[in-house]
Amino acid sequence: MTPDHASEQPFTRALDGVATPDGVTTVTIEGRDQEFGFGGATFELTLPRN
Repeated sequence: MTPDHASEQPFTRALDGVATPDGVTTVTIEGRDQEFGFGGATFELTLPRN
């Protein structure tokens, strides 16, 4: 059994160096874990303009 992260709240992950194609202005994020799969709720993030 994988331990939960109840004592590590808020639990976050970081991901560096992700490239997006030209013209992409938003990404959609959805949580997923090995036990329950995708969470169902999504979050749309507008990417900053450089």
